[in-house]
Amino acid sequence: AALELGCKLLAATRIEQQLKVKATQNHLPCSEMNKVAVQLAEQLALPSTLKRYQVRGRKWCFLPDSPSVAGPVWVFHDRLQLHENSSCMSVQSPAMLTDVNAEIYPGIHYCKVLSPARALDWMMTDSLKPGTRNVEVVV
Repeated sequence: AALELGCKLLAATRIEQQLKVKATQNHLPCSEMNKVAVQLAEQLALPSTLKRYQVRGRKWCFLPDSPSVAGPVWVFHDRLQLHENSSCMSVQSPAMLTDVNAEIYPGIHYCKVLSPARALDWMMTDSLKPGTRNVEVVV
């Protein structure tokens, strides 16, 4: 299963600028997109899998986005961070938001987010195992 999805999005400020409208929200943090990935995985799970996970599985902890410094660093170096502990699998996304007036790639929002397939894999397998302390999951 894919571990992460790399997304290049238009920032709300760029959409405002181009469409001459007012955004209702400044930008959607990558951490919120991770929550949606988990919700999608829950919708895709078989009813028996979902019930077992809800009763016995360790859940997700969503950490604030980790800022990235430059496009190539985000593309080639930064990775979605997964850390397993006794209560949950924490997930932290690298993110970068360029200024709307930047000369290169103005108003772009970069996110690496949790794959729904990886979330479903966690729900079906490792979340059901006894928790360990501070294990970094290599992605």
